[in-house]
Amino acid sequence: MVDIQIEEKDHVTPYTPNTRNETIVHDCSGYQNNGTISGVLNCSADSPRYKISTHFTSSIPSRINLPSDMSCLSGNNEQTLSCWVKSSGLGSGMTNSGLIALGYGNSLFLNASDYCYRIDDGSGLGGIGANQNPHDGNWHLVTATYKSGVASIYIDGVLKNRVSRTFSNRYINVGGNCIGTEVNNSPVYNLNGDISDIRMYTTALSADDIKELYNTSAYVLDNGTLLTYSIEE
Repeated sequence: MVDIQIEEKDHVTPYTPNTRNETIVHDCSGYQNNGTISGVLNCSADSPRYKISTHFTSSIPSRINLPSDMSCLSGNNEQTLSCWVKSSGLGSGMTNSGLIALGYGNSLFLNASDYCYRIDDGSGLGGIGANQNPHDGNWHLVTATYKSGVASIYIDGVLKNRVSRTFSNRYINVGGNCIGTEVNNSPVYNLNGDISDIRMYTTALSADDIKELYNTSAYVLDNGTLLTYSIEE
C-alpha cells in the first residue's frame, strides 16, 4: 500500500516510495468515500512523522477528486479538516494554494502570508486566518474546526484564531470536492508542496484532541466518522 494519510487507525501502514501512477484513492475509514487522481501525484521521502508524503506541483496540476456528495461534513453540524503540510510557496500566477476543499464555500488553504479556513455564511465567502507564515519550508499541522457557530484554526496543535461564523451548506455537493486544490467559482488554485496525514472528521475535535494529534499523529476518534485517504497498489 502506498499511503497518503500515513496512519490507518492506530498503526503505521506500509508504504512504497515510488511514483504514484494509480488512479484510485481509498478512504481508510471504511465509509467508501473513495477519490480519484487527476494528473500525477508523486511520493516524497519526507514526512513530519514517518517516511512518506504526497507531493503536489502547481505547474503540473494534480488533485484528488473526492465524491460529489460530502454532505456528511456539512458545517451546519460539526467538522474538522486537518493535514500536515509543507509549502514550497505559491505557484506561478496563483494567489491561493489549496489543501482540502468541499465545494468553494468550505475549504482549508494557504495564501501568500497565512493559513486560511474559508466558510460560506450564505451571503459571502468569509474566512479565518492563523496569522502565521505558511511558506517557511517546514512541516506544520494545520487543523480547522467548526462547532456551534464558532470556527477555529490551529497550527501545530496551538489555537491561533477563533471567530463566530454562521455556516451555510449551499455549496456542499455542487462539485469541487478535492484535496490539493482550492476551487472558488472558476479560479483553481493548486498546491505547490507536500501533504501528509489528511483527515476529515464529522465532529469538531477538542483543543486537547488536536494537541494529541500533533504530538502523536495517531489519534483515533471514538465518536463520529473519520475520513482518511490512502492509495493502494
